[in-house]
Amino acid sequence: MRARNCNPLFVSALLNLSVASLLLLSTAHTVYAIDAKKPRPTLADTIQQSQIPREQFYGEVKLLHAPNPMDVQFSEDGSVLFSQAETIRLWRSDDGTYLGSIAGPARFRKFAQLNHSRWLVTVDDMEEENQTGWYYSMPQLIPCLRIWDVHTGECLAVRRLRVPINVERLWIKAIATSTDSTWVLFESRFNKEKAEQEQESFLDGYSGDYCFLAGFLGPELTPTCHLEFDELSNYRHLQYNSHNGKLLIYGETNLACFDPDSQKIIWSTSCHELDLKHNEIKGVINLEQPFQMELAESGKQRSFTPFIVQFESNPRYKVPVTGVDFSKLTLLNWGLIDPSNGKLLHHDMVMRETGPGNYKTPKTENLKFPGPKDANTLNAWIYDKQDHAIKAIDLVDAWTRDSSPVKDRTFTIKKSRGDALGERWNLDRDDMRNDVHAQTWSSTSGRMCIIRGYTPEIDLYDLATGNTIAQPSGTVNALSRFTSGKLAASLDWNDVSVFDFKAQGALERTFNTKVIQNSCLALSQDASLLLVGENSGNAGVWDLSQQSRTCALEGGTEKLFHIAVNATSNRIAALDWDGTLWHWQTSTTHTNPGEMQLLRAHSQKKPTRPEEYYNNEFAYRIPRSLCDLSANAALYLAFRAYGVAEEDNYGELSHGLPGKDLIARIYQGLGRYFFFEYTHGAVVELREGQPQKLLTPPVYHQSQLMQVRCTADGRFAMFVFDTGQILILNLKAGILESIIPTGLSEIMDVNYHPQQKTLLVACYRGTITAWNSDTFLQTGLLQLNDARLEHMSSQPAADGFDLVLGTWDTGLIVKQGVFKEKDQKPTRLPALPFPVKLPGH
Repeated sequence: MRARNCNPLFVSALLNLSVASLLLLSTAHTVYAIDAKKPRPTLADTIQQSQIPREQFYGEVKLLHAPNPMDVQFSEDGSVLFSQAETIRLWRSDDGTYLGSIAGPARFRKFAQLNHSRWLVTVDDMEEENQTGWYYSMPQLIPCLRIWDVHTGECLAVRRLRVPINVERLWIKAIATSTDSTWVLFESRFNKEKAEQEQESFLDGYSGDYCFLAGFLGPELTPTCHLEFDELSNYRHLQYNSHNGKLLIYGETNLACFDPDSQKIIWSTSCHELDLKHNEIKGVINLEQPFQMELAESGKQRSFTPFIVQFESNPRYKVPVTGVDFSKLTLLNWGLIDPSNGKLLHHDMVMRETGPGNYKTPKTENLKFPGPKDANTLNAWIYDKQDHAIKAIDLVDAWTRDSSPVKDRTFTIKKSRGDALGERWNLDRDDMRNDVHAQTWSSTSGRMCIIRGYTPEIDLYDLATGNTIAQPSGTVNALSRFTSGKLAASLDWNDVSVFDFKAQGALERTFNTKVIQNSCLALSQDASLLLVGENSGNAGVWDLSQQSRTCALEGGTEKLFHIAVNATSNRIAALDWDGTLWHWQTSTTHTNPGEMQLLRAHSQKKPTRPEEYYNNEFAYRIPRSLCDLSANAALYLAFRAYGVAEEDNYGELSHGLPGKDLIARIYQGLGRYFFFEYTHGAVVELREGQPQKLLTPPVYHQSQLMQVRCTADGRFAMFVFDTGQILILNLKAGILESIIPTGLSEIMDVNYHPQQKTLLVACYRGTITAWNSDTFLQTGLLQLNDARLEHMSSQPAADGFDLVLGTWDTGLIVKQGVFKEKDQKPTRLPALPFPVKLPGH
C-alpha cells in the first residue's frame, strides 16, 4: 500500500499541540494535587474569620463563662467547644481561645446543635419566681425555641412552645437534634379537662403532671409532632443516635425509643423489665464512629448500631451483708440496647484497675462484636473523680485501655477565684442553675471538657496526656480610678498593668508586673506611683518612671481591700477586710535606682462602737463592697457591725427606726470558719484629725446595704441598697444630696460625677445606666452583648463619659464617649413604688 505524503508543518503543529496539552494536563494535575494537600478549614477557623458578636476586650480571655456553665458540647469536627450559661460562648478546642458569643432576649436554659454544628438551637429560661412556702416555682416567661447561625450570631427562626392556659408549673426537661430535626421534652402540671366519653374517676378535678415530646423540622422549626406520654412515665432526657437514626427517651429507670420516620414510639421498657432492678440509668454514650454489631436470629444475620446505656447502682438499694458492693469498685457500668425492640443484648462492668477487671460478663454467642480493626475507635473516655484521671474504656473487651492522671492548673488563682465567688451574695443565684456537673469528650480533637457546678471555670484537658489545655483567664479582680488619663488593672489575681487611655478610645499598656494573690491597687494622684495590696496584708509601691519597685510595705495581717497614697503628707493608707485602717509613712528622701525600702506599718485603727454596744463585740469580716478609701487617703468609709440581726415571729428582721440602724450581710465567725449573717450597724466616716462619724441615712427598715462608695476627692458618698435605691450623701455639707430609686438589682459598682450631676450604675449582667442626681431620672442605657461586670472606672469626656469596665470573664472593656448630651433621653419611672411590700399588706 502506498504511503501518503504529509505536510511537515502540520506534523510540527500537531506535536506542539500535543506537548502543550500534556503540559496543561500536568499543570492541572499539579494544581489539583496542591489543592488536595491543603487542609480544609475547620469550623473554628471559619468562625474566627466571621463576624460573630463579641465585645472588644483587653487581656487574655480563655475558658471562663459566668455565672457558671450549665452545659458543654464539642462541635461535629471537634474544633469548637460550646459552653452554655445564660448565653452561649464559642471556644477553640485546641488552645481555649474565645471566639464569640450568642446572646438572646432571655437567658438560655438548654441548647443543641443542628446542620453539622453550623446552627444552634436554644430553649429560653422561664425565669421561675420562687414562691415561699410552696415546693414549686411559677414560670414568668413562655419559653421559645430559637435557631442561631454560629458564624454570624444571627437568629434565624423563633418558635414558641405550646403551653396550656391553666398551667401550674412547667419543666423543660431536654432538647435533642439530628441533622435537620429538633425535639423538646417538657413536662407541665395543669388541670386537664375530661372528655365527655371518659369515665368518671376519683382523680377528676385534680391537677396532674403531663410529659410531652414536641418535634420540629428545619431552620424554620416547622412542627412535626406533639406526643403525650403516660402520666407516670417520668422521662427526663433525650439522646439522638445518628448511626441508627433513633431517638432514645429515658429517665431514672424508664426507656423509650422514638422513630422519626414513623413519628411513633416503637418500644418502651424499664430497668426492672431488663432485669436490672438494682440499677438506674445514668446516661447514654454516643460514639463518633458507628458501633456496628451483628446478631443471629432465626438463622438470619442482622447488622445494627445499638444504644450504649450507662447505668449506676440505685442509691436506695442496700447490698446484702454477704454480697459485694460493686458500685465502689466500678468505673463504668454499661449495657447494649437493641434499637428495634429495646432488649438488653449485653451488660458489663469495667473495674477501676487497669487491664481486664475482676468482673467479666460472658458475651452472647449469637452477638458478634466489632473486630480488631475497630479497636482504636470504639473507646469511651471517663473522668474518674476518685483517681483524678482520664481513662479510656475499651467497649469491646470491657477493660481500661489507658489512664492519664489529670494535671490541674495553678491552685492559687483557682482558690482566689473561689474566694471571690463567696462574696457574691447579692447576685440572683437562687434559681437552680448552679448545681451542674458534666463531662464530655471528642476523640476527633482529642479533648475532654469538665464543668463543676458553681464555678465559672471550664476545665479542658488533653485526652492523651491529661494536661490542662489552657488556664481559665479573663477576670479583672481589681481596677483603679482614672488618674490623669491613666488607670491600673489586675487580671486573674497576678497580672498587674498600667494603661494610658488614648483619644481613640484605646488602652495602651505602659507598665506590667506580676504580683501573685494581689487584692487591690491604686495610682497616686499624679499617676507616678503604683500601689498594689495583697491577700497577706502586705503591699508594694512601684515608681512608674523608673519601672521598678521602690517600697515593700509590711505589718498588715489581713487581706487588703483598698489602698491609697497622700503625696503631700507622704502617707499610705490601706483598709483590710475586718475594717482596720493601716498607715505607712514613706521617706521624703529619694532612693537610688534599683534600691527598695522596707517599711512597716506605724499605726492601725479600727472604728469603735457606740457605748450601748460595747458588750456585743464579735469577730467578723466585711466584703469589699462595704468599704472605700478616697484617692488621697483622706476619707475612710466602712460598715461597722454592732450585733446580729434578730427575726420576729413573722420571720422579718427586727430593727430600729430609719435613720438609726443599717442592715448588711457580713462574714461572721471565728478562725477560718466564716459565714454570711445579717447584722445591724452603721457606716463609719473617718478623716485625719477628726472624730469618727456614724452614717445611718433613712431607708426602709428591711433594706440591705450592698455597697459603699465615695468620690475620688472624698466629698460625696454613695450607699446602694438591695431594693435598687441609691443614696448620694454630701459629706462636706452633711446633707442628703439625692435619693435615686433605680429599681435595679445586682448592682456591682457606681460612679458619681457631681459637676455633671450624673450617677453611673453598673449591673452584673452587663447593663450600665446613667441617672440625673437632680431629677432622679434615667438619662441613658448601655447594654453589653455578653459580659458579667465586676468594676467600673469612668471619667468625663468632651461629650459624655469614657468607661473602662472590669468584667468577671471577658477582661477589660472600653467604651468611649457614651451617654452624650444629645443622646440623653430622661425617662420617668412609671411610678415610684415603695421598694418592698409593707408588713401586713
